[in-house]
Amino acid sequence: MTRYSNLRASIGYFASSPQEQLAHDWGADEAVNELPYPLEIMVETGELTEAEAAIIFPFDHLISRYCSSDRVKPWDDAGALFSDPLWAEIRSLAADILANLPEENREAKSSSPT
Repeated sequence: MTRYSNLRASIGYFASSPQEQLAHDWGADEAVNELPYPLEIMVETGELTEAEAAIIFPFDHLISRYCSSDRVKPWDDAGALFSDPLWAEIRSLAADILANLPEENREAKSSSPT
């Protein structure tokens, strides 16, 4: 899998329904650990456009805010997948992002040494 494919899969986890998240091989904590991706580097290597990275940055910040909050996390209580309004916001934002990231295989372009 490419880094782009992994990014789409991680965001796809967040975009899925609570039932799908609960049944997924990943738990919420594993999905969170997949983020943040080095978005700036992915833009530099041609794996993401600047516009795509710009729509992912707010999601990344929302995940960081969520993880640093005092609220119960889905990895501590699976009920949060269903009841936490901020987790629902994360899910909605992830679905919007996923709709703007084409499902395709993108490899990093070689960059010349600096």
